[in-house]
Amino acid sequence: MFKFLRNFSSLNTVFLRKIIELGNAKNAFDFLKRRGGEVKIIKEVVKAAAANTKSREEVIILLL
Repeated sequence: MFKFLRNFSSLNTVFLRKIIELGNAKNAFDFLKRRGGEVKIIKEVVKAAAANTKSREEVIILLL
């Protein structure tokens, strides 16, 4: 069960990175509202937020 939950957390982190790369702050907020406790904010997520040209500032503030 622990292995499943660890993999689930990793998948949520991957999904968050994709949402941040392609979406806006509202999409990221909605995802974190539902899955925030199951997500790790790793370096790749922060890099995706910094690379987001549409809503970089809002997404970085949201992650903080």
